[in-house]
Amino acid sequence: MSTMNKISENLFAKIRGRFPSVTLGDETGVVTDDPQMARYFDFDFQDGGQTLGKVSITINEESGVTVTFNNDFITNENDDVKNNWYSFLKELRVFAKKNMLNFDTRDITKSNLD
Repeated sequence: MSTMNKISENLFAKIRGRFPSVTLGDETGVVTDDPQMARYFDFDFQDGGQTLGKVSITINEESGVTVTFNNDFITNENDDVKNNWYSFLKELRVFAKKNMLNFDTRDITKSNLD
């Protein structure tokens, strides 16, 4: 088993433990149900049963772990929700570093696309 397959499986376990519905895709973008082959993970970030927004995580050896999201989904939330979001990002950063991967976040908002 390649290192990336094991990392992918561990990342899936980490995400699935908090968010029940996760879509997995392989490196070509095809949806898969095999956590070892997954290179992207899409899910709804939820807090207290409320869906706040979509999050996409990609992993590869070159860029490491990249989290893409719309930062607006926590803008009007209370401090507890914001703390939960930032704690989740910190967990992912620690996971990436533990696996000797880079970690990056990308806020995908309309203003970034203009």
